[in-house]
Amino acid sequence: MTGATSFSHDFYNEILKDGKATEKQQMFMVRLSSIIITIVSIILSLSLQSFNVTFLAVLALTLAASSNLPVILFTIYWKKFNKTGAVFGMLVGLIGTLVLVGLSPNVWSPEPGAALFKGEPIFPLVSPGIVSIPLGFVACYIGTLIGSRKKAVIEDNFSEITVKSNIGNDVKGIAHH
Repeated sequence: MTGATSFSHDFYNEILKDGKATEKQQMFMVRLSSIIITIVSIILSLSLQSFNVTFLAVLALTLAASSNLPVILFTIYWKKFNKTGAVFGMLVGLIGTLVLVGLSPNVWSPEPGAALFKGEPIFPLVSPGIVSIPLGFVACYIGTLIGSRKKAVIEDNFSEITVKSNIGNDVKGIAHH
């Protein structure tokens, strides 16, 4: 349900319709994307029946830790963190994890039937988190340096995020420092 709502609001309404989709159009997209997500989920679950559940759980957690954790921590604790850093960090964390998993012993094995493909794994670790999580942090840092912004805007955003994270309220109109 979350995926369908996110697709309808964020992708369809904001990107494709430039924020001008009607409520009826958005509801249609929620229903359509719910059906598509359900079909894809069923196909994936049927095709991944023989997969090790531990591998799938570790993959999900590593993806989240590599792409989301650096962005969350930098957003909360670093005043200079910006949108470019967030995008870089999420993309590098996501792509890095997927590439390293694709080169790992979970996908490649010299024993027939032990993994998806027969062959020697290029990346030796079963879980790529030890490499992909630091990659996400480094990418956030480099992206922030590349996408510099005005100091006043950064301080206002940081103060707003800090107050929201502590009290959960909208701080528009609350004086900063």
